[in-house]
Amino acid sequence: TSLSESRDPEEVRELLSRYFGECRTIVGRYGGAVEKFIGDAVMAVWGVPVAHEDDAERAVRAGLDVVDAVAALGEEVGAPGLAMRVGVVTGEVAVNVGATGEGMVAGDAVNTASRVQTTAAPGKVWVDDQTRELTAAAVSYDNRGEHALKGKAEPVRLFEARQVLATVGGARRVDGLEAPFAGRDRELRLVKELFHATIEEGRPRLAAVFGAAGVGKSRLGWEFDKYSDGIDAGVMVHRGRCLSYGDGVAFWALAEIVRGRLGILEGDGNDVVLDGLRRGLAAHVPDADDQAWLLPRLATLLGIADLVAPESTFAREDLFTAWRTFFERVAKTPDAAAAVLRIDDLQWADPGLLDFITYLLDTAQAPIFVLTLARSELAEQVPGFGSGRRATALYLEPLPDAAMATLVDGLVDGLPEKLRDMLVQRAEGIPLFAVETVRGLIDRDAVVPREGRYVLAPDAADRVDLDDTSMPTSLHTLIASRLDGLPAEERHMVQDASVLGQSFTREGLAAVRATGADDSPLEESLAALVRKEIFAVESDPRSPERGQYRFVQAMVRTVAYDTLARRDRKVRHLAAAEFLAGEPDADTIPAVLASHYLDAFHASGQDADADALAGHAVELLGRAAVSARGLGAPAEARRHLETALGLATDPATKAQVTEAVARAALMTGATADAGVRATEARELFDAIGQDLDAFRCLALWGETQIAAGTGHPAIEPAAAAWEELAVRPEAEPVAAQLALVVARAYYLSVGDSLAAIPWFERAVVLGEALEDIPLLSSTLASYSGALVLVGRSRMGLGLLRVSLDLAKELGDPTIQLKPLNNLVSFLATRDLRASRGYAEEGLALVRRLGDREWGLTLMSSSVHTFWHLGDWDALIALAAEVDYEVEHGPVVILIQNYAQTVRLARGEASDLPQLQGLPSGTRTDVVLDAATALLESLVARSGGDLIKAAER
Repeated sequence: TSLSESRDPEEVRELLSRYFGECRTIVGRYGGAVEKFIGDAVMAVWGVPVAHEDDAERAVRAGLDVVDAVAALGEEVGAPGLAMRVGVVTGEVAVNVGATGEGMVAGDAVNTASRVQTTAAPGKVWVDDQTRELTAAAVSYDNRGEHALKGKAEPVRLFEARQVLATVGGARRVDGLEAPFAGRDRELRLVKELFHATIEEGRPRLAAVFGAAGVGKSRLGWEFDKYSDGIDAGVMVHRGRCLSYGDGVAFWALAEIVRGRLGILEGDGNDVVLDGLRRGLAAHVPDADDQAWLLPRLATLLGIADLVAPESTFAREDLFTAWRTFFERVAKTPDAAAAVLRIDDLQWADPGLLDFITYLLDTAQAPIFVLTLARSELAEQVPGFGSGRRATALYLEPLPDAAMATLVDGLVDGLPEKLRDMLVQRAEGIPLFAVETVRGLIDRDAVVPREGRYVLAPDAADRVDLDDTSMPTSLHTLIASRLDGLPAEERHMVQDASVLGQSFTREGLAAVRATGADDSPLEESLAALVRKEIFAVESDPRSPERGQYRFVQAMVRTVAYDTLARRDRKVRHLAAAEFLAGEPDADTIPAVLASHYLDAFHASGQDADADALAGHAVELLGRAAVSARGLGAPAEARRHLETALGLATDPATKAQVTEAVARAALMTGATADAGVRATEARELFDAIGQDLDAFRCLALWGETQIAAGTGHPAIEPAAAAWEELAVRPEAEPVAAQLALVVARAYYLSVGDSLAAIPWFERAVVLGEALEDIPLLSSTLASYSGALVLVGRSRMGLGLLRVSLDLAKELGDPTIQLKPLNNLVSFLATRDLRASRGYAEEGLALVRRLGDREWGLTLMSSSVHTFWHLGDWDALIALAAEVDYEVEHGPVVILIQNYAQTVRLARGEASDLPQLQGLPSGTRTDVVLDAATALLESLVARSGGDLIKAAER
């Protein structure tokens, strides 16, 4: 009606059609018994057979979504009063399955639902008593009294659905204070639409939510949790949280996500973790070969690699590929619509986790929706995160006063207007400020529960000064004031728990509390703090922390920790470290243990045990670095080691840590820093007379020079050192490294293959003697290239095949890609049948691993082989696998060249994009120049520009 008064009838009809299309889409997402949408401009009726109690709940959820959607669409087209009302009634109905052009359901329940809908207020969902009883565990209601309905002899009591409080069936219900969801409707709608786009496209998406502490990020995540659990499609939901220890623990949140999917709890012993991993792989990964491949790589993520692959190390790309593959399989589990990965506190993530999220978005071929919640500083520290391809960033600003007023009114009925206005003003748009203020009033019994709502107590003025102008003006001081108001034993318990982290076990808290003088009953104080909503019990069945206690708000933990005296912090951190060291999974959390010793050290001042604490921290940081390096997180390893280096005082320890820092820096690509550290380590080892260690650091320095493209200066000192060590049997491992440095410097930096060959030979001989298979495989793959360049092709081919055999012996497919690619390329003009066989073997690995770097190189070599074979269809199909929107560079140009040539020769229109060229500064060569010129010529000829074609 409101539209008809001001709009053309045709436009009104179009808009109504759009509204109902949106409503049908929403209803369809809930599925189940919500079968038929019947309506006109103001009426929606569902007849719901009570086949399962969840059916009624899904109908109410769908109704709440529909009324919100119609209101939003009205705002969008300038009709803010536009509203839909919904009535839901549960009861027996008759179903006509073959009905066309009429309703499928009939009976008293349908007629009653129509009357309830007519009675409901605009923009509201009203239900009958039976529906309320079936759904009360998950939905909160306001009693709207008794109403006379047409066709009913007695008045019918009706209820208004106010808010969804839990996941389906009442799981994870919030029974305490929960503010109404105010001012974030647009953001939630956007997250929902991105999620459904993920399902429809079958490709991953990221919604990255940023905002200040207390602004409502976790609440937005909770609303999406409730929504995704309520829809009918099978959604495989996962949750992980980044730890605040140091700057994060490598891939902790990802490991939590996998543990949750496998039903593994934190603290479970390694054998339990391995059993859960095997069961989970059997459930989600149908192929036995894939299970065998994934097992050690997921075990590495969970910290139990030694149980399945002792002494094995995996390249970062290999680990990323395996982890992505696992989530793809989960998302494609039968009856699953999508996988959701929700990651909280991403501001504390290690760089490796951010890289994995980006990798997942770029490479996954499955509906995987990633929702990340982070404080605003992450957007400043990593500006590009959340703004790339298939990613959407949402920035939560402080709420406007009108939304804050709605929120405060929803928290407490009957709050005096002056107090409400002052609270809105001082909150400055931060919902947590209002929530914590009301919790403080509840603590003092000034606000009390009544009929499912919180109201001002009759004697509230006697308990608090309702006109108090000294109300804290910041969130930090507000929380501190609330903690100060707790009884002493409860306040001390909150401080004790703050040392353990955001979540903790009862046993852990008892261990830390034992260090203090408070002997009050543990259970009594815990129950009181849960009742006061300082703590909560983790009830999410998918969380590896389920059953643990946690802080309801991270800010409360921060403030509580800040109030601890220095000496109290030290004692409690040591107690926490001792407790965690005795847990079954202690060997998987060295970074967490190290953080407790670091904090104890920083709190020790001039205490006599300060050096001992530093020593414990250095040892644990070294273990944490090994763990991070094994996970493919070299930046995290480097950070741990540099922290350890700042604590080390013993000369031998300092030399060892400096060398480890150099290796970690080289792995991160910081070649200059790595070279400086390698030189420092060599000098430190020399100073304490450990010459073999010093020579090893010389070899490391040589690697840094080669990586920087300036390997020539490393040849002379490395060769001299090799001569000195060649007569010392105990020095063979270091001598092998030095020989390889000289060989690679000649081959890669100088371009003198003849000079490189004898040094490659020495490295191979030593590698054989040491039985160092990874060294042998890698060395032989490079050695073969040098042999080919000096005309010894058959020997080069033989070494390539040996290199491939060794890589297969290791069982690591990523190591196989280098010799496979070289074999395809080498044989493309010698033995096409053999070349094709290696190409198909390598491409199968590339598709399984999703390796982009070697994948493109091998695709380019394979296209060359298909060209010589005349297998145009295979060539075109392979070229179509390249994502030209993302991939650029020399090999992509070569692939385009062959594909464009075939298409143009066939007279077909090319669907390849225009030649991109190379990024500025990229090195090129004559082969690539020729390929580029030929491709440009073909494009010019196809466009009719024969002069340019002839020039090119």
